[in-house]
Amino acid sequence: MKQVLKKIFLNNTQIKIVSLILGYSFWYIFSQSHITKIWIDVPICFYQKPENIKIDAPEKIRIQLSGKRSDMYTIDMKTIAFHINMQDTTLGIQALKLSQEQLFLPDSIKLARYSPSNIMMYVTKKNQTT
Repeated sequence: MKQVLKKIFLNNTQIKIVSLILGYSFWYIFSQSHITKIWIDVPICFYQKPENIKIDAPEKIRIQLSGKRSDMYTIDMKTIAFHINMQDTTLGIQALKLSQEQLFLPDSIKLARYSPSNIMMYVTKKNQTT
């Protein structure tokens, strides 16, 4: 029995090593191009906001990103945020329309979906105290 096991493991050692290296190489190459999806929480950032208005909106949104695994490793998840321009805003209740461009992501990573899907913000004037 020992001789049979010794023969199995020690014969053709070079072929087995080459096969192991090739197998690992193919696995690594194909796993990096695999499309993966992740869910993360991102903040909503308002810019060019007039000083006399107040915005009541959710602070964070849960989003799902889709892209190659290798591309997902290259982005810093802590710096992702929705950037919303408030320069031409009007008072009242408004629905936020979120898009891929507001995230400033690389072209290889896509916004798959976000939750909640209907995001409302309330824009009012600030109380001016003298």
